Amino acid sequence: MKAAMDIERLLACADRDSLPEAPPNYPPMAAWPELRGTEKIVAAWRRSLRSDGGRRPVVYVHVPFCETLCRFCGFYKLPAAPGAIDRFLDALEKEIKILGPLFKGRPLRFLCIGGGTPSLLTIAQLDRMFKMLRAYFKVTPKTRIAFEASPNTLDPEKLAFLKSAGVEWLAIGVQSFDPALLKGLNRRQDPAQTVAVIKQAKAAGIRQVEVDLMTGLPGQTGESFLRDVRTAAGLDVERVYLFDFQPRCGTSAGEQAGSLKRGALEDARAWRRRGMDILTAKGYKMRCGHWVYKRKGDWWPYSYDQGEEGSYSVLGLGPSAVSYAMNAARYRSVSDEKVYERTLAGGALPPAAGCLLSQRDEMVNFVLLDALHRGQVDKRNFRRRFGRGLAEVFGEEIKAAKAAGLAADSGRALLVTDRERATVELRGALYSPEVLERLVKIYGRGNAPGHERTGAILPAFNRQAEHVHECSLQAGAPEALLYGGAPGPARAGRDLALELLRAAREGKKEALLLSGAASPGLAELSAARYAAGAGFKKISLFSRLPAGADFFRNLKAAGVSGFLFRFGAVVSREELAAVKAASAAGLKARGVYVPGTAATRGAVAAMKKLSSAGAAGFIVSFPEGRENIAVDYAALVPLARAAGRLGAEFLRAPLCVLYPDWERSLDCLRGGQGDARESGGSAGAVKPKLCLQCRFLLKCPGPSLGYAEKFGFRGLKTIK
Repeated sequence: MKAAMDIERLLACADRDSLPEAPPNYPPMAAWPELRGTEKIVAAWRRSLRSDGGRRPVVYVHVPFCETLCRFCGFYKLPAAPGAIDRFLDALEKEIKILGPLFKGRPLRFLCIGGGTPSLLTIAQLDRMFKMLRAYFKVTPKTRIAFEASPNTLDPEKLAFLKSAGVEWLAIGVQSFDPALLKGLNRRQDPAQTVAVIKQAKAAGIRQVEVDLMTGLPGQTGESFLRDVRTAAGLDVERVYLFDFQPRCGTSAGEQAGSLKRGALEDARAWRRRGMDILTAKGYKMRCGHWVYKRKGDWWPYSYDQGEEGSYSVLGLGPSAVSYAMNAARYRSVSDEKVYERTLAGGALPPAAGCLLSQRDEMVNFVLLDALHRGQVDKRNFRRRFGRGLAEVFGEEIKAAKAAGLAADSGRALLVTDRERATVELRGALYSPEVLERLVKIYGRGNAPGHERTGAILPAFNRQAEHVHECSLQAGAPEALLYGGAPGPARAGRDLALELLRAAREGKKEALLLSGAASPGLAELSAARYAAGAGFKKISLFSRLPAGADFFRNLKAAGVSGFLFRFGAVVSREELAAVKAASAAGLKARGVYVPGTAATRGAVAAMKKLSSAGAAGFIVSFPEGRENIAVDYAALVPLARAAGRLGAEFLRAPLCVLYPDWERSLDCLRGGQGDARESGGSAGAVKPKLCLQCRFLLKCPGPSLGYAEKFGFRGLKTIK
């Protein structure tokens, strides 16, 4: 356990120091040693271009200059001093003359210009840059040319030039339309002018326009962010990119810890989810939980290796640019414009750090990109790329991942069933000892930041209480303290009281007490009093139904406001009487139903009877795909529809089963581990490959093995 935590802390450090939005490439950038020598780089590119099967490469140019330095940006940038841009272009031309001839005759897949603010260049400077690039690289009509811009540096004349230069993919870094927020971020742009520039870009004939918006910025509110989203939606651009502010080491806003702290991160993700709903309602389609598109907006060119189309090389030009010579090397140029210019003036290339790649390195990178970026590893693509089977190379690691509950086999792909854990454990298993040792040398143990886990506090559950354990109500109560089992001796009661006090001090708002006792009584009442004494205003008990009405009145007097109970397809008179007594005592009584192997036809009738007896609502908790529970999720759709009409909410139900009433999913609305529609969904969820067109992309809160094998590959087409 300690070793696992050490790896987790090391990976947190490495992630913190990576570039914003960087994919989980291997070896990680933080572990790259110093790399010097033009001959090594040239030899690596020659080896790569001989062995990559003729794949079309990507060229990325990093223009580091900005008008002002925005506080949220984690990329290498510097103010544009007089003459600095022309000196940069002189050095860039020298770099192109060294590397360009290696690519002679090889058509480019993408040509991407980023920064910094490349739109800060004058038309004459842009013309010079595009001419030198076209002189050494084969830009064809199929080459997608992408250009990043700040709205403050665009006008109709410059937009017309970009169109004539072949730019058809223009990303405009708006970040926000809120003037006060922009001022606090040291960003000079007028929101009205920004809207005008976006319209001018479309009028210039640029076919693909993207608006970038950030969520979680210091000082931002949910209301201002959603106003920004509505403004972007009204402009009918081809792509809107919503991404979290990442206060990494290169930024000057917020804390330099790699990501927002838990509360701010959850707020930012909640705003982004609501923003996505606004945009999808306007006709956009969602991809990857961060961007939406219309028309061909999902064809956007990428300037880094993320494993698309079996991977392709990326030649990075300019200071700090990252390069990937497929099958040969990864490296990064110096992040210092003066050193960059001086080195190239001497006739040498300016790499700062990097590593030569073995075939094993490339195989690990393939697996990690597919597993952590897409949630599954495609076996056929792996064999097509490397000529060997996935299990042949990583048989022991796959076996261990399955045993640990991290992965499941679908036949065509290896599915990641717990992406949050896999982010640490899969990388820890596949990283070489040399890479891990290098991370230890760089960060040690003292420098490693603490890793804040999301979700509720989860004390040990009473595993004998199946009606508590199976329902997994913890998935729907991130603000709650969950307690399993009733306290026995006085000392256990004191321990519970202290635990509740700690939870209240940590900001927990709701106490959900879980009891596995066959006949609830004094122990549960004592637990309720402890919760009230700790300051909880909302207290609920989930237990079996007691025999007498006095118990409910005593619960109410002890501060309990909600009572949850498990029910089956057949409801007895005693159960109906107990529900009436709970309701009469002023408790909000909710029934919990877990579909299993038995027929579910009577469940809806049972809900109607319980509702007539005073039940305030219902929760339908889909069972996890364990061997002893065989569930046909497609067959449960009628139950979901009928229960939804009765006001039921759902746990672990595939969102496409609930569609269009997916908001009834407690996983989605209240899940403690991020967005159920993207990579941070509830633990144990998978997204089968056949689901990739669903609006709930990457991951949904369906059970792991049960969803993949019983629902995803049999009933999906009929559900959609």
